[in-house]
Amino acid sequence: MHAELVQILATEGAIRRADHPGLARLCDWAIEHGTLASILQGVYVSPDAMGDATVRAVAVCLADPDAVIVGRAARAFHAGKPHQGSIDVVSWRLRPRRWLRVQRRSLQPELVIRGRVNLSCPALTALDLAIDTGGESIDDALRSGIKLAELHAVHESLGSRRGRTEIARLLDESRDEPWSPAERRAHVLLREAAITGWKANLPVKDQHDRVFAYGDLGFRAAHLIVEIDGDDWHLSPSQVLRDRARDQRLTELGWTVVRYSARQVLDEPEAFIAWVQASLVSRAALARAA
Repeated sequence: MHAELVQILATEGAIRRADHPGLARLCDWAIEHGTLASILQGVYVSPDAMGDATVRAVAVCLADPDAVIVGRAARAFHAGKPHQGSIDVVSWRLRPRRWLRVQRRSLQPELVIRGRVNLSCPALTALDLAIDTGGESIDDALRSGIKLAELHAVHESLGSRRGRTEIARLLDESRDEPWSPAERRAHVLLREAAITGWKANLPVKDQHDRVFAYGDLGFRAAHLIVEIDGDDWHLSPSQVLRDRARDQRLTELGWTVVRYSARQVLDEPEAFIAWVQASLVSRAALARAA
């Protein structure tokens, strides 16, 4: 392949024919000899990169500069993670392909992050995926620092659309800002059991008035912290050691820490509530005896 084409592919990932009219004959020659491939009309990539999600997204935005990547692909790009599978895009020009699902809708400019690849903003991405993920995309957004008020504002700005009522329910369910599916379930269970006095992701300060930890569920009056541990994180040897050191420090400051696995919360809801109630009773008894 000609060095100029190689350079463009190396820097841009794809070539739009209209952007390089002087290279049209070189492109035709490269396609004829199998060193360049057409991925979308007028857009070419290296044959080896045809299945690469980033290259596909770049090609989409070259083929339609107004196109916006949404859904799971947008979430992957925001997180800096590789994306597998089809790409969802909002576009009025492009047609669906085996790897490309096209939505026809309008997006407010403030909900789009424009660049080499145009993406739906993180809040809109989370709401678009909320129903399919059972609210997990909202949990991820909250954990990343997106404010619940921003999610509500974006939801209101979208007006009437399919799934609006269910997304509103999931946002209401998120009012105590869960950071994982198990935390979301725990919040619902605590509300259903009429257990009050808790705060999600409670900041805990040390003797110097500095926040050094956040409790998944904190009962400040009872000085009780309930941790909900995901197997993929809290069971690693290094994290177990960090958890023990953190729990020891909390104990020294007068807190009781109880830990439940995410699986216990999700699979044994009645037992989880009974354990929390027993822990609160125990803390109350200790307080009376003190």
